[in-house]
Amino acid sequence: YPLRRQRQMCIRDRSISPFENIDMEYRVVIFYGRPYIMFGKQRLSVVGDGKRNVQSLMLEKLGSISASDLSLFLASDNSINPSILERVLSPGEEHPVQFKHNLGGGAKPIPVTDDTVRKRITDLAIQACRVLDLKFVSVDIIVNKKGEMKIIEINAGVMTEFISRDPKHKEVLRNLYTEVLNKMFE
Repeated sequence: YPLRRQRQMCIRDRSISPFENIDMEYRVVIFYGRPYIMFGKQRLSVVGDGKRNVQSLMLEKLGSISASDLSLFLASDNSINPSILERVLSPGEEHPVQFKHNLGGGAKPIPVTDDTVRKRITDLAIQACRVLDLKFVSVDIIVNKKGEMKIIEINAGVMTEFISRDPKHKEVLRNLYTEVLNKMFE
């Protein structure tokens, strides 16, 4: 998967690029060419019961948020068509609360269990780091609805606060940051 340059127009901290209909987003933390952490980002979503509409399912999912706060939340996101709120989902039908895969916005880190997907993600992230001569970054990779993998973002600020809450990542994170600190003092 060769890295492609896309024309983008940047305005301060905003970027405009072609829309991608994302099926799944992944993050890989790379340190000196080695992947340390990899996870998928599962968007916050609601699952239908055949009785309640999307709005009531969202209110239940979001907890103590009021209907007016839900309206503000939706208005700030701009990703949900208000007409969907009255729709009753079929039992088991899933609908995302947001289009974003941000961990800070409610998405959950999930393991990447498919070895083929893990290899493709790892290879693409490492290739990007080599080409750009990056040493310690997190690489966000999407799979669009066509099944194509693309890098959407490379973050120099590696944030691990959301995955550090999971006890199974503590040892990996301890090892990663031990190596980072050791490298700083070489």
